[in-house]
Amino acid sequence: MKQVQFGSTLFPHNPRKITVEFRRQSASYALPFAGEQLVVTGDRARVAVLEGELFADTPQQAAAQYQLLQDLYQNQRRGLLFLPGSGPFYAVFEQLELLGVGDGRVYSYVARFVEDPGFGGEAGV
Repeated sequence: MKQVQFGSTLFPHNPRKITVEFRRQSASYALPFAGEQLVVTGDRARVAVLEGELFADTPQQAAAQYQLLQDLYQNQRRGLLFLPGSGPFYAVFEQLELLGVGDGRVYSYVARFVEDPGFGGEAGV
């Protein structure tokens, strides 16, 4: 399985769970004396949610991994996202949740990425 990557940053450990959501935009119209008609108006941006753990032998090493992920979120808003089982796509790093667990050697995280289909520039801009 290929390693998860956002921009030039490889995740140190692949997430425990990867969810990719594909969505369509639709609208319902009332038809007089005939009920409703559902019309698909187009595809919406994909959403990828990564859930996993950052772990190391010492609390200091785990904290360093935590800081790298936090820096990635703060400094690289947009980039090319590589996920196992799918082709890469441009995405915005929209949300990051981090939770320290146990003795400080493990951090749980949830990272949410939203596809940016209109972005044609360089990753990391």
